[in-house]
Amino acid sequence: MIQYQVPGTWESCFLDGRLPRLSRVCHIDGDNGWLPRAMHLHGDGAELVYIMDGHGIHMIGDNVYHTGPGDVLIYNVGVPHDERPQGGPLRYFCCGITSLRLKGLAENCIFPPDVEPVLHMGEDGEGVGALFSMLQETVGQGGQYASEQARFLMISLLLRVLEYAKGHAEPRAAAPYTLGQRIKQYIDENYLQNLTLTSISEHLGISPYYLGRLFKEKTGYSPMQYIINRRMGEAQTLLITTQDSVTRIAERVGYDNPNYFNLLFKKNIGLTPGQYRRVVCAQEERLAKYTK
Repeated sequence: MIQYQVPGTWESCFLDGRLPRLSRVCHIDGDNGWLPRAMHLHGDGAELVYIMDGHGIHMIGDNVYHTGPGDVLIYNVGVPHDERPQGGPLRYFCCGITSLRLKGLAENCIFPPDVEPVLHMGEDGEGVGALFSMLQETVGQGGQYASEQARFLMISLLLRVLEYAKGHAEPRAAAPYTLGQRIKQYIDENYLQNLTLTSISEHLGISPYYLGRLFKEKTGYSPMQYIINRRMGEAQTLLITTQDSVTRIAERVGYDNPNYFNLLFKKNIGLTPGQYRRVVCAQEERLAKYTK
């Protein structure tokens, strides 16, 4: 027999011992893992992602990461990110975390900003995957205590990631604030406005050609492609989280012509807005039922 004594007291990593809350849990499988998730951010909390299978390219903040099985991705509150499956569908779990206050960090931040937001856990990530699977199963089955069970499973998951990060997280190389970052910041703050390459270049005082070349080198997108990507990401979020009509969502993300919006959405996401809502939201709503 092997027996371990558990200490009766410990120092919590949560500020004042206040525990975070689970806001949502999601399981993306082969049926919808081929869909890209355009650039978006979460203003109400952090997000934790575990990739089970497949490969992708993720842009998190200002950097691009090539990801694969066993990787854990950290999205702090307010950090723009996207995902593009590569060579096949991605299968992954994710969960939203709110009311998170880790000692020494801003609210709803899992990692400090000077640490890389991707952990390549490999086989060490199997425990993370198992906890995510239990979390999804608990939420999906429901029951009187499902919310409380799910909350503590999420906390166990988070603590496991933080424990692993102590010895494996990589520092992010310090980089000076560049013109490319300034361009991206301006677009991120104004992408819902009627921006053109000329208006952006005039605002920043540089030529349209130089702006376009510099931005493409930094992000992989042209400025106008990036604006569309941000708008499509916001549209995906609105399709998932609101009951607004497609026409209303088109207006909210900067398109007066809903037909043109539908064409852009289908071109960039692979489904029409209505199809996307039906495919994704059924699972989102089912899993979210017991996480509130």
